[in-house]
Amino acid sequence: MKRYIYIELDTSNCTEIHQYEYFEKMTKYCVGIDSELINKTVYVSYEETEENLRVINNLNRYFNDNYTIHECDLHLFKKDNESIIKHDINPSVPITAFPYISMFLPVLLKDAQFQSWYYCHFLNLICINDRDFYTYTDDRNFMNDVIVKNDIRYDKYISIKKDMFVEAIKDDCYIYTWIDSCYSGDWDGTNSRHEAHPILIYGVDLKRNIYYCYRFSPMKGVFLCEYDIDMVHKSIDSARVEIGDHVDDSHLVIFRLKKIHEKDLFNESRFLRELGNYIFSSGEKVEQYTRAEIQTSKEHELLFGLDVTRNIIDLFLGNKHNHHFDYRMIHLITEHKRVLYNSLIYVINKYNINDNKLDEKTCEFLQVVNDYEKIKNYYMMQALIESNKKGFYRPPKREKAVNRIISEYKRLVTKEKDVLLNIYDLLIVGLDNKGKRTIFYKFEREESR
Repeated sequence: MKRYIYIELDTSNCTEIHQYEYFEKMTKYCVGIDSELINKTVYVSYEETEENLRVINNLNRYFNDNYTIHECDLHLFKKDNESIIKHDINPSVPITAFPYISMFLPVLLKDAQFQSWYYCHFLNLICINDRDFYTYTDDRNFMNDVIVKNDIRYDKYISIKKDMFVEAIKDDCYIYTWIDSCYSGDWDGTNSRHEAHPILIYGVDLKRNIYYCYRFSPMKGVFLCEYDIDMVHKSIDSARVEIGDHVDDSHLVIFRLKKIHEKDLFNESRFLRELGNYIFSSGEKVEQYTRAEIQTSKEHELLFGLDVTRNIIDLFLGNKHNHHFDYRMIHLITEHKRVLYNSLIYVINKYNINDNKLDEKTCEFLQVVNDYEKIKNYYMMQALIESNKKGFYRPPKREKAVNRIISEYKRLVTKEKDVLLNIYDLLIVGLDNKGKRTIFYKFEREESR
C-alpha cells in the first residue's frame, strides 16, 4: 500500500536544500520511495515495506530535529505530471573530435562550477601509431570526478526500454547511448549504411513520443535534434552488432552531475602539470592511463604533446605509419590548439595576471592557432579535389600539396613551442605572484629542459 506524507522543515541551522539533498542521496536506491522539495516542505510517497518504514521511522537522521510530519491522502509529484521534461545543456562545445567526449560536455559546460573543472583538462594529447590510436589524455574515465553514473556495455545483454530512459530523465539524469545512425534520417550520406554513433539524450516529450537529443556528424558538426522514441530503441538494438569491438566504451551511461560543495574546481597544479607535459611532449606514468591501447603498448611507443603534431610530418613523409591517419588526426591537433588557447586566457583572466609580455605572447599563440586552422582547411580542400568531392578524410597525395602541408607544420610546431615556453615561464611568475604555484612545478620545469 502506498502512503503519502509531507515534512515541514526547520531551517534555523541548515537550509532546506542541504537537508533535502542529504535525504534524497540516502534514499536514492530505496525502491518505492519518491520525494520532492517545494519551498520548505518535503513531500514523500512510500510503499510500506520493511526497508522503507525504517527510513520513515528515522527521519531525524536526515532532517533538523524540529521538523513536523503530516499524513496526506495524495501528492501528485511534479515530475509525474509533466509530459515534457527538458534538462539544461550548453550546445556550444569546444571539442568535437571524439563524440564519446563531446557528448558529455554540453552537461558539464552549462554550469560555471564545472567550466572551472574543464579548463584544467584536455591540455595534452597522446598518439600510438602501432595501435592506430590518438586522443586527448583525458579520455574515458576522467569525468568520474564530476559525474555520478551507471553504465553498461551492449555485450552484456539487457533490454533497454522506454520506461528505463523516461524514469532516468524524470530523475534529473542525462543519457549517453550508441545508436545505429542509418535509422535516424539525418546522418551524412544515404542513410543506408549501418554505423554506430553516440548521442546525448537530455529530455523527453511523452505526448509527441520524442527524445530531445544532441549528436555529432562529420558534415554538420554537433547539433540538436528530436528523435522518435521507438526509432531510438530500435537503433540501440541494431547498434549492438556494430560496436562489439569497442573494448573500452560504455555503450550506455545514465548520469548526472555530482553535487560538489566547492564552487571553484579549477586545479592550478594540474593545469601547470598538463601544460608542461604538452610543451615538453611528456606524459604521466603509463599506469595512470586506463585505455587498453596504452596499457598494452611499450612506453617508448607513446607520443605526447607537441610530438603528436610532429608525428603528422612523419606520417606524410612515410617515416611512420598509422592506419587511422586521416582528417580526424588533423582535426584533433587543430581543435586542441584552440582549446589550449582558451584555457590560457581563462587562467590569465581568472587570476587577473596583468603582464604586457604575457599579453603579447598569447596574441602570438592565437596567430599560431589561426594558422593551424588555415592549413587544416587547405588539407580539406586538397583532399576534396583529389577525391572528386567525395570526401575530405583521406590525406592528399599530390606532391605540391603534401610539401606545403609539411612545410607549414614544421614552421608552426617550432613557433608554437617557442611561444608556449615563453607563456609557461610568464604564467609561473604570474601565478607565483598570486601565491598559486608549488615548488614541484619549478623542479619539473628544470628537469623537463
